[in-house]
Order: sequence, then structure tokens, then C-alpha cells
Amino acid sequence: MTALSGENSTAYDPKDTISYTYYSSYYPIVSLSSVVSNMETLISVASRTLYSVSTEALSTVNFTSPSSATAFLDPIRSSSIVKSPTNQGSRVLLNTVTMVMGALMQFFFLMGMNNISAQAGVFNKMSKRDVYISRLIISKFHTFICALCSVAYIWAFREDWFVTSAHFGKTWMAFWLYMEIQYTVMDTLMEIVIPMQFWSFFVLTWIITNITSTVYPFELTAGFYRVGWALPAHNFWLLLMDIWSNGCKQHRNVVLPVLLCWWLLGHISSAWSVWKRCSLAEANAAILEKNVDDTDASRSVLQTPLNSRGLDWLL
Repeated sequence: MTALSGENSTAYDPKDTISYTYYSSYYPIVSLSSVVSNMETLISVASRTLYSVSTEALSTVNFTSPSSATAFLDPIRSSSIVKSPTNQGSRVLLNTVTMVMGALMQFFFLMGMNNISAQAGVFNKMSKRDVYISRLIISKFHTFICALCSVAYIWAFREDWFVTSAHFGKTWMAFWLYMEIQYTVMDTLMEIVIPMQFWSFFVLTWIITNITSTVYPFELTAGFYRVGWALPAHNFWLLLMDIWSNGCKQHRNVVLPVLLCWWLLGHISSAWSVWKRCSLAEANAAILEKNVDDTDASRSVLQTPLNSRGLDWLL
């Protein structure tokens, strides 16, 4: 009111009226499209309706004073303080394509490794312990490299995103944990629990279900989607946002136990799947060997001369 009447000699700044702070790295697309745009709309409506609510303000305005005229014509503006700005164009891929690649990498790798191992007779020629240890070591190296490539891809297109080498290391370890979870899930279910003819249906369902838990915050979705708290992708995404925002919206007391449960149970079930895979391969090899022996015996009988088989009377 003092600015409208011209009694305040200082320059009127409408940006001092309303200010808000938000973390851009927390669901960057949602924060820009929903939070910022809705705040600007709210402030614009408040500026237009100010004098219809406060009628006495019109009678006190002093148009001879520049500061009073400015306060009347432009009464309210907003100023925002953006923490951890995430403005790079690739931010739309962080919680979408990135989540898909983790599952697809392990899916195609396991298909190739299982086929090569089966053709080489690894499952029935080596001991179950040796098969498990070799696959475990290979999986550690593979997921480690996959995590590094994924983080390097994000860092290559970070533009002006303010992230440091410490963020890189933490993100790498988070990706490694996520890749290992995806690997153990695929290794447990592929061929052993779900036949290959139905495998594509499972992979598609698994990927879509995980993505739906990461694209939008649960605070703005229906309660049904909160089942995503049990999925690895949602907890992994919250862990990434915690790392990139330097601790904003911490959920580590929830997401880390969930991810570690997936990791531990995945390794146990993966060991069981290796044992089952080797047992099936040994059984199939035994059946094949028996069939070969029977075939050889039949051929030897057919190739034996008639007189040696006690059939001289036919001659």
C-alpha cells in the first residue's frame, strides 16, 4: 500500500512479492511442466485479480509517482530459486530409456551366453560349482562395464548440468547395483521358470511395469501405482535423484533395503537356476547317450552275418 500511495521512495520490485524454491533434478520433466508452469499461472491470476479483491488499493494509487504506477501496473511477479538445475535436453531419457536399457542389456547378454554354453556342453561337462562361479565372475564384469557405459552415456550429454566426479562415482555404483538386479532376475527366470516361447511376454510386461513406476511421482498419481515401491526401477530412480540433488527428498532408508533385498534374493535364486540348468542338461545328455548306445546296438545286430546269429537253417 505504501508503494501504491507513493510514500515509499524506494524502487518497487514485484519479484520481491512471491518466491519459491524447487529442485530441478527431482523429476526434471515434471518439475518444469507441472510445478513451474502451474506456479506461473497461479501468480498471473493473482496479479490480475488483486484489485478486484482489494478495492481500496485503487483509491490510494498515485499515478504521478513512477514507483506507485509500477506497483499498480505490475504488482506481483515470482522469483524462483532453482537447486541442482537439470536443463540438458537428454533429461527426458533419464527415467525412461535409461531404465529400459538396464533390462535389455542383460536380456540379450544372457540369451547369447546360455546358447553358447549349451552348444559347448558347459552345463553337463563342468561341475555345478564351477559353472556357477564362472557365470558369477562373468556377470560381475559384464554388469560393471554396462554400468560404466550407461553412466558415460549420461555424462556425455550432460551439457551445463552441474555434476562432479563424485556424482559420477556414486551414479556408477548405483547403476552397477541396478544392472546386477536385472541380471539375476533374467538369469533366474529365463528358460528355467518361463519357457522361451513365452519369454517375450514377460520381458515386455517387466519393462513397462518398471517404467510406469519412474515416469511420474507417486504424489501426483493414483494410489494403485504405489505398488511400484516394490519394483527395482522405482527405487533405483529415487536413489539417482538423491545422488544428483545432493540429498534432496531422501529415501535411502527405504530404497537401499529394497534394492539390497532384490540383490540378495536374486543371487540366491540365480544359484538355484544354475543348479537346475545343469541338472536338466545332465539329464538330457544321459538320455541322448542312451539313445546313441541303443542305436549303435541296433546297427551292430543288423550288421552281424546271419550264420553268426544262429540262422544257418535259413541258408
